[in-house]
Amino acid sequence: MSKTLNQKLFKLQGEIGTIKKDSTNPHFKNSYFDINKLIETIQPLLQSNGLLLTQPILNGIQYSRITDVESGAFVESGIQLPNEINPQKMGSASSYYRRYSLVGLLALQGEDDDANAAAGHTVKGNATDKDFAWLNEGTEEFEKAKEYIQNGGSIADIRKKYRVSKETASKLC
Repeated sequence: MSKTLNQKLFKLQGEIGTIKKDSTNPHFKNSYFDINKLIETIQPLLQSNGLLLTQPILNGIQYSRITDVESGAFVESGIQLPNEINPQKMGSASSYYRRYSLVGLLALQGEDDDANAAAGHTVKGNATDKDFAWLNEGTEEFEKAKEYIQNGGSIADIRKKYRVSKETASKLC
């Protein structure tokens, strides 16, 4: 029996987990996840769930659309681009809006360094499960964890370094 689009998206969200911020804005000195790294991270998971991501600009709106390749059903999120004539500024706005329309569409969780710092939470010292990034299938870290388990390691040890969903844990063993 085929899964519905919502069932596929539900599964996908569980597989993605928290996205690690991998880039730094030199002007504001804050971290963020780059659109290319974000897509690189989620693309294998989208494909394994039979989902297609497109990000067209239509009538001045930057969209992120996820389509179920079996049924053609889709969900989308869009943000109105600014009325900017300068191509460099328009390109920057498009990249920024692509990232945030996709983040909003999938309700992705990013490491919130600013909020954690303001709340006094850090990864140093006695880290809690919430301080770790999710272990995602299709990543180099997942492959290393899988190899570790195959060589006699434990999922408990992996959970000392990563947050691991039940589904990901079942794929490790």
